Amino acid sequence: MLDAVVIFLWVFFAYTIYFNILALIVIYYDKSLTQYQKIAQTLIIWLVPVVGAAYVLHLLFKVSPKTIPRSWILWPFKNLVYGPPIKRYDDAPPRRTGGRH
Repeated sequence: MLDAVVIFLWVFFAYTIYFNILALIVIYYDKSLTQYQKIAQTLIIWLVPVVGAAYVLHLLFKVSPKTIPRSWILWPFKNLVYGPPIKRYDDAPPRRTGGRH
């Protein structure tokens, strides 16, 4: 039982470090942020480990979606950053685009 707890803590620690470093990289390369915003968001990331990084990445994704490549976010955190997936109804009629009908 103790081994499972230790493994869980190591995995959680690794995810936390990965997520925080990812958020720092995205903040560094986002040219739309001021120096004050970068410092404030860095403090949020490290003071509130997983939730702070998810919050900052979510905000940055809403402002400029192309800042964060989808392949960088690991599966457990995709909904935290990108929001819930949009439901698609396959039985809905296809939309017509272009021109007048």
